Amino acid sequence: MSKNRDPGGKLDVHLREIGGGAIVAFGMKGIAFGGTFLLSIAAARMLGAKLAGLYFLSLTIVTVVSTLARLGVEKPLVRHVAAFHAAADAASIRGFAAASAGMGALVSVAAALAFSLGADWLATHVFDEPGLAPVLALMAWAIPGMTIAGILSFAFQGLRRIALHLLYFSVLTPLLTLALYFAARLAGFDASLAAATVVAATMTAILAVATWFSAWPWPSRLPDRATLRPFRSSNRATQIVVASQLAMQWAPTLWLGALEDSTSVARYHVAGRTALLIGFVLIAVNSIAAPKFASLYAQGETGALERVARQTSRLMVATALPIAAVFAIWPEVVLRLFGSEFTAAGPLLRILAIGQFFSSAMGSVSNLLLMTGHERDFRNICLVGSTLSVVGSYIAIGRFGEMGAAWVSCGTLILINVLAGLMVRHRLGFRSAGL
Repeated sequence: MSKNRDPGGKLDVHLREIGGGAIVAFGMKGIAFGGTFLLSIAAARMLGAKLAGLYFLSLTIVTVVSTLARLGVEKPLVRHVAAFHAAADAASIRGFAAASAGMGALVSVAAALAFSLGADWLATHVFDEPGLAPVLALMAWAIPGMTIAGILSFAFQGLRRIALHLLYFSVLTPLLTLALYFAARLAGFDASLAAATVVAATMTAILAVATWFSAWPWPSRLPDRATLRPFRSSNRATQIVVASQLAMQWAPTLWLGALEDSTSVARYHVAGRTALLIGFVLIAVNSIAAPKFASLYAQGETGALERVARQTSRLMVATALPIAAVFAIWPEVVLRLFGSEFTAAGPLLRILAIGQFFSSAMGSVSNLLLMTGHERDFRNICLVGSTLSVVGSYIAIGRFGEMGAAWVSCGTLILINVLAGLMVRHRLGFRSAGL
């Protein structure tokens, strides 16, 4: 592919499009992070560290399972829907989205049933937390809602409907959970966060389905095997990427649940959720940049792709640095929002903040690989990272507890971003880091 040095001043158009979409993404992601942050604060303050740890551990399990139930369709769906939209191929958009949502619904319902019935065994034999069983058995039924809403949200992302993508992917469920929980308590009911989470996830999925199929009705026929072949090819590599990313993100929490107690899970979860605020801009920009990367690469505009990637990376560094500085200097002050029990997690927040800042400074390296057809390269990188996370966190937690989990999480994040940045340089011929 020849390098196109942005003829006709198209670069400004691309940057304005990403900038305009990023404003929407920043607003929606701000609401999403705010909702998730408030949910963590509510759980910590209302339940205390031990019971909050059981809720966070159940939420971790449900999040992992619902992500796996999406069968890795996320990035391939974004990529192919974006291409179909550029070609005005409405039939393929409807067919691919319907097929993905239908399969995800079947798998997620089966997963919910399995984890609901197996909650007692997991609580007793894996996590040694008998109190986990009733929470997990109930929260397992949030899996279908999270799965279906997640799949359709990525279809909206492929259409560059960023507000709808973020609304159904990360905004609505935590906000509805909070609203339902406090409304029930004000009405005098003995509400639980687990029940509120299930109802909120289900409501989000119903709204996502209604919104999608009102604009893109169920197709007269689903895509045949030959039509789906390119989608399945990219999907196979992405499935491994998704599973590996889940391992990198959640293995420390799950190992803490198995090797330590629920209080350790709560402290680590709170520190991790807080550190994610540093990556706020990275996640928001990725929401609008992913389909733009795909379309620029498909059109051969690699010069514009390079410039857009670098500009967005610089934006991420500028916004992430002050947040990371606050977390590094005053972590205990920030964590006091969750209650006095959580100020001891200050060292965890410092360590996790390093990894999140480094990830932001490297830019959208994962999306650059995934949106340009280099899923297998990123898959291999993620396999290295997930192995380090799973094995390393088991060893480190056994010796150092929560601090071991934090250092492994930080090191894994740095490693995969360095490797992905080197692969972007090798495959695409440019460096995207914002530093």
